[in-house]
Amino acid sequence: MKNWIAAGLAAAMVGLAIMVMQRGESPTPQTYNPSLATLIDLETGAFAPLNAAWNLTLPADHGPHLGTQGELWSLSLWLHDADDRHFAFQASTARLALTARAVARDSAWAANQLYRAQLAASLPGEARVRTSQRLNRAALGLAGATTQPVRIWVEGWSLAASRDGSRLDLEIADGDFSVQLALTPLKIALDGRDLGLFVQRQDSPDLRAYLMTRLEVTGTLSIAGKQTDVRGGAWLDHLWGNLGVPDAAPALNRIAIQLDDGRDLLCLQLRPRSDEGTPIPTCALVLADGQVQSFQRREIRLEPTRVWQSKDTGKRYPVAWQLVIPLIDLELAIEPRIADQELDLAAPYWSGSAQIAGRQSERQLGGHGWVEVTDLDASEQPQ
Repeated sequence: MKNWIAAGLAAAMVGLAIMVMQRGESPTPQTYNPSLATLIDLETGAFAPLNAAWNLTLPADHGPHLGTQGELWSLSLWLHDADDRHFAFQASTARLALTARAVARDSAWAANQLYRAQLAASLPGEARVRTSQRLNRAALGLAGATTQPVRIWVEGWSLAASRDGSRLDLEIADGDFSVQLALTPLKIALDGRDLGLFVQRQDSPDLRAYLMTRLEVTGTLSIAGKQTDVRGGAWLDHLWGNLGVPDAAPALNRIAIQLDDGRDLLCLQLRPRSDEGTPIPTCALVLADGQVQSFQRREIRLEPTRVWQSKDTGKRYPVAWQLVIPLIDLELAIEPRIADQELDLAAPYWSGSAQIAGRQSERQLGGHGWVEVTDLDASEQPQ
């Protein structure tokens, strides 16, 4: 579990730090120096350790954990309208603490926390993913997060929770694209430690995560001034902790799937960046009643079946996959809805919606998913 949280959170923090450096934002009045060390307090023990006795408490844990170094809220959504047009998008917000101790400054613009909101949307009639982002400091109401009530916002984008935790509300206003959605959990939230992912590795007391793998979504979506009622499903990941920022984001491939029969799958693959070693997969199957069944590397075959190369960056990504879990006689084909879903908002990677088809024993299965993959080394192209 440590690998999944560390990889996801580190990638978000590195991306946010890179964006800050590209914009020339410096947390101090000193001469700008483009290094992560000037942006983040990497002093050992600078951030207070997390409480080892932590238990997931909602709705409070939907909110920010401001004593930690970084945090990520990520929502994947699959929607459709009355004409059966399909809309898929991922909305995420990352928080980065510039230092472990707030620095007192006279300016009202001064802030110790940075927030980035990021959108990747696959929309009807569009041949490539639509991307957008907002970056701002937690000052003058431009961005921030609160616990009572729970609300996380960056300019006109916000995620809020009802006081009893029975509903989440997502609002995005981005040019000619906007949504107002209500999300209702259909399953209990799962503590990341209960998923059994990478169980052979030591858990970390300084990393936390929970998932809500199935939420019912209703609301409105507007494109170019045309509003439509939509409904569908969503998946929420919330990660936070203290890492220290590595030199590069970990090589992690992640596939989240909602099957039509009410079950959900999270599969991760740690991949060496060189041609030495083999990828390590792990999967957690969340049953319709919220119970979890975990599978480790020798019980899984998770292999790419097609590579797509970006014309913009030249990078190659494994965008189609086959998943086989012999223990439960499960076979799934994972195909992207559109090939061009590369994101190049801070550092390039591929993140997009997928269609799922397959079988378990003699029963046919379908569904949808969200795939996030790093680029391939030349030695790793599937045959």
